[in-house]
Amino acid sequence: HYLTLAANQNYANAQFLLGLIFFTVKYNHENAKKGRYYFMLASENRCKAAHFHVGFLYHEGKYVDQDIEKAVHYYKEGSSFNNQYAKNNLGIIYKNGFHGKIQPKIGLAIEYFEEAIRQKNDAVSMYNLSNIYMFDENVNQNIDKSIELLIRSFNQGFQPSLVLLSIALIKKVASFNSFNYDKINKEIDKYKDTTENLKTKIRQIIFCFNLYDANTFEEKYNITRKIEFLYDITLHPIESNELKIRNKNDPPPGNKLPPPISSQFYEGFGIKI
Repeated sequence: HYLTLAANQNYANAQFLLGLIFFTVKYNHENAKKGRYYFMLASENRCKAAHFHVGFLYHEGKYVDQDIEKAVHYYKEGSSFNNQYAKNNLGIIYKNGFHGKIQPKIGLAIEYFEEAIRQKNDAVSMYNLSNIYMFDENVNQNIDKSIELLIRSFNQGFQPSLVLLSIALIKKVASFNSFNYDKINKEIDKYKDTTENLKTKIRQIIFCFNLYDANTFEEKYNITRKIEFLYDITLHPIESNELKIRNKNDPPPGNKLPPPISSQFYEGFGIKI
């Protein structure tokens, strides 16, 4: 009630908070429309935090017509105030381009990821940047840098980094003719911030996924290279392929937002993270 009173007098922070409430605490499809209204109002009134959320609305295209140029505009507004969520999402857009409307600019993508890491130590940007250094043929591949980033990212709690880290280590030192985990163990010890817990988790991932088998490894390697993460409107990481090109004939969205990445992410692995 009081936030609404303040919002009606153009208090931008109140408008932003109402947007968050309607998208999270009171989320349903109708309230999301109210959330959209308040996020846009807050952004117009120069609330720094709101720019990212408006950018994601245009990026996702569920509650407004999808418009990647407007998404980039609002993400850049947020990025100018050192919003790491906006920088990460801009990095993904410029890494891949966007269906002919935005051309790929891998150098610019790297800059945005590096800024998010340098300014806010962003674990998701660490994952996305490590993916570039490991897989992208348009840059000088650097698996050592990729491993360093993934260790930092996992130590901050971003659990998808564990799978990519395990694959990176196998790619660097393993021989499938005589798979020897001790080589991986010795290799990971070369990097700072390595812990016994991390080494145990890597071993579990390798044997849970049968990554010691050449064919299985190749399959997981090809799957993993396509996985990258955006921040959604609730600031939770989602796989970027969850967003699609939308048009007016698409059915309305469901009533659930993507769940946050948590330990449940790994339930299917049979591993307690």
